[in-house]
Amino acid sequence: MIAMPHLLFLTVVFAAGLTAWAVDLGGHDTPTAVAGTIVAGLGAGVFLGVWL
Repeated sequence: MIAMPHLLFLTVVFAAGLTAWAVDLGGHDTPTAVAGTIVAGLGAGVFLGVWL
């Protein structure tokens, strides 16, 4: 039961990273892209945690 939110969180983090790679954030430096991906993943994880 507790594994589902964790799996959803990891899926969202993976999807955010894949999206960042797919759109090729060449205009931004790597730390900014990584930080944005982490923040997007954490935000989605918190949202899913509250929702579930």
